[in-house]
Amino acid sequence: MNFDFKDVTVYVDKSNDLFFVPHGIWTVHKVTAEVNNIVELRHPYNTEELQSVIEESFKRCYSQEVDNDFPKVTAIEKHLKIKGYKKAIKNKKVVNLHWDEEGYQVTPTTYSDKKGYVHQEGNTFFLGKELNESSLAEALLKAIRLSEN
Repeated sequence: MNFDFKDVTVYVDKSNDLFFVPHGIWTVHKVTAEVNNIVELRHPYNTEELQSVIEESFKRCYSQEVDNDFPKVTAIEKHLKIKGYKKAIKNKKVVNLHWDEEGYQVTPTTYSDKKGYVHQEGNTFFLGKELNESSLAEALLKAIRLSEN
């Protein structure tokens, strides 16, 4: 199966540890959702390490289907071994990484109790198709600073 886009959700904790959650197919509903194939990057890290983990996370998109117990238990809950999505995401920022035929986009979010993580569309970094060796990492670091939990 060929996909025209890929998404990775990046959760950022208070220590600036990063949890990259690739998306896969939720076959039951024929939509994409986070899969339990998470890459962790512990702080401190440099842009080279960060760029490498971002690339690996995009490669993991669609590498597996969404778990059968989703949405009762999310990938981040399983990975962190915390029961309850609200508890698992407490005090965490989120950045969305997206790729499609127009190139890469990095979007910070703001957390709202009523709406969850809302994209800051006006702050999206549009990187295009041609990337230098650290452009995704640099955009992610900027988006983390803009994100609010």
